[in-house]
Amino acid sequence: MHLSFYKDDFKEFVDTLVVALREMEKAESPTAHVHPIIVRENQLAAVESNK
Repeated sequence: MHLSFYKDDFKEFVDTLVVALREMEKAESPTAHVHPIIVRENQLAAVESNK
């Protein structure tokens, strides 16, 4: 067996671990379930004029 074969296997293994870690971090992130809201100036003005 050639050494580069092991190097390729190791790189694939590490890449798999990195992908799994990123997925775990996304699942545990408190901001994962936050939905951003876009507020436009005309909407903001309408809300303030209703006060």
